[in-house]
Amino acid sequence: MFADAELSEVFAHGSHTPIRAWRALQGYSDSNVEFVDVCVIPPGADIGLHTHEPGNEEIYIIVAGEGVIHLDGAEHHVVAGDVALNRPGGTHGLTNTGSVELLLVVIEVSV
Repeated sequence: MFADAELSEVFAHGSHTPIRAWRALQGYSDSNVEFVDVCVIPPGADIGLHTHEPGNEEIYIIVAGEGVIHLDGAEHHVVAGDVALNRPGGTHGLTNTGSVELLLVVIEVSV
């Protein structure tokens, strides 16, 4: 349950400031879902810019807060309720540009 999650401090993909994360689900052998993470990104913190292998994609669901997502060289403002698809082999990152924590659910799927 998200409300009871024990978040761990991590430096995500080379970020300079930590975020807090909880792996809610680790993939099953009969599913394409690799993991589901819940992340809390403090104001000014980020998930560093990184590139995925061609064999997986990620879905970012912004639950609360706001920020800027970097998708394959383009920047997009995101707010609560937005969903972003990080395509296979794509380069992406996310920065909290707001004044409150950004709450994010990340779903990675193998393709």
